[in-house]
Amino acid sequence: LPPLIRKLAKKMASRHRQRHKRARRGKLDLGKTLRRNMAYGGIPFHRFWKTTRKDKSEIFVLCDISGSVSAWSRVLLLFVEALSDVLPNYGLALNSFWNQIEDKLNRRSCVIILGDGRGNGGDTGIEALRSIYHRAKLVLWFNPESHYSWNTGDSEIRRYQSASHYVAECGSLRKLERLLDQLLSLLR
Repeated sequence: LPPLIRKLAKKMASRHRQRHKRARRGKLDLGKTLRRNMAYGGIPFHRFWKTTRKDKSEIFVLCDISGSVSAWSRVLLLFVEALSDVLPNYGLALNSFWNQIEDKLNRRSCVIILGDGRGNGGDTGIEALRSIYHRAKLVLWFNPESHYSWNTGDSEIRRYQSASHYVAECGSLRKLERLLDQLLSLLR
């Protein structure tokens, strides 16, 4: 990412992450706080919060990539990429994709997914991917991360492997070219 966009996106993500934390904590539950602290003479040593559930918003990006606005489209996509930790992840994308293509998908269809499979603890969308897997000819998952990083931390790639025909590392242009060449051979 260009340094200016990285700096602006980091500032924006930090601001929205704080709002999300504050909203997630909820309001003080005064009754529960007083009841649970009766052993301390009613002095509120332990506070209890009324939880409020706040789901992340859905974001769909439609970009004009013609020459006149392509630079600004790239800037917007860079911002969206940099803000990915405060935006919804794979679950929403896979579920939305399935809902849009369910009627169009058939045994001639090939679905290619490019991603690292890290959902930041959110919905994985694995059921939608399984539906796509059963309906399509091929579901290919290209992962730009090194194979050694798979299934570490918040990676869900093992689950995605169970609903894909083929999962491969594509961390370089040479690997991606080889994978696409193999794909074209398969589709002939």
